[in-house]
Amino acid sequence: MIYRSDFPAPTELLASGTAYETYAGHIGDREYELFRNAPPTLNQRLSETLALRRAIPNGRMTQQDGTITTFGEFEARAVGLCSHLRNVIGLDAGDHVALVMANRFEWMIAFFAVLAAGGVPVLV
Repeated sequence: MIYRSDFPAPTELLASGTAYETYAGHIGDREYELFRNAPPTLNQRLSETLALRRAIPNGRMTQQDGTITTFGEFEARAVGLCSHLRNVIGLDAGDHVALVMANRFEWMIAFFAVLAAGGVPVLV
């Protein structure tokens, strides 16, 4: 559990009407401070982000080791890996997939491909 006191944010970012507005809500029988505008799933956030970025497929997403990767390239690689996970590996919805990788662009592709395939990425 990450607490606001661990990562303090400016109050104006969390105020009513902002993108990061918070409220007191319950998960099970415990009360937490939750984000009002959070997507219900990471997969939905991925879908929303990629939908927005399709308008600029040649826009820069990352730069690593001097190589620029565009949103279009990222999506193509993530979709390709997603297809491989489903059709070749046989990944089913809910299957857990361990990601043992360095903090690199390839990790992002693997993470989002597992989500898109319906799997659960397990970060090691």
